Amino acid sequence: MKVVARAIVVVAALALATGASGLDPQSFADVASGVVLVRATGCPGGETQTGSGFLVGTSVVVTAHHVVAGCRAARILVEEKKWVDVAHSTYWRDGGTDLDVSTLKLAERFDDAWIFRLRASQVPVGGHVAALGHPLGAAVSYVNGRVVGRLPGQHLLLRMLGAQGMSGGPIVDGARQVVGLVNAGIGKPGFLTGDYTGDNVIAYDISSRWGSWRKTLCHAYPRGGIPGCG
Repeated sequence: MKVVARAIVVVAALALATGASGLDPQSFADVASGVVLVRATGCPGGETQTGSGFLVGTSVVVTAHHVVAGCRAARILVEEKKWVDVAHSTYWRDGGTDLDVSTLKLAERFDDAWIFRLRASQVPVGGHVAALGHPLGAAVSYVNGRVVGRLPGQHLLLRMLGAQGMSGGPIVDGARQVVGLVNAGIGKPGFLTGDYTGDNVIAYDISSRWGSWRKTLCHAYPRGGIPGCG
């Protein structure tokens, strides 16, 4: 996976939860089928880029834009057993602000996979959350942590172990609702630790935007199987 200046370093391998953490093992098992591996080809420099994403509809995936930016094609791996083509992708903006968020329309639908719902309110600083995804392109896993601050541009600073390959994966609360998605990983605010690991994660806080975004998503994907549409 190509590493860009803002870092495609993210979450880590499997971590067991505690009672005060974002997810417990059973909750992880319930939602894991909705977390996908994203592989984009024909990217700048001829490289292949990989990251993570999550289903918000039976045929709609949310991921980080930098995972698919400038690439000619993309596929996703669902439930670690079936590769599916991405029919088209949409780059999201908020007014005149570019966001590190893209939605992918799949060529097939998945009625049996977990469909994530987004939290309608911001998680408080100090709140416990979990990040899910495919670290280093490996099996889906999760890691628990907590929100330690807010950054400009509607971003959350999370204290949790990070690993490359989890960009675009969901950040969820204890109720399994999506708080945001992984954008980058850092060793400490402002400093990269390298290509593979970090002890802090930056996530885009998508939760408080869901009220308006859901309407836009429903309009953009009327047959995408998004809960609450039409």
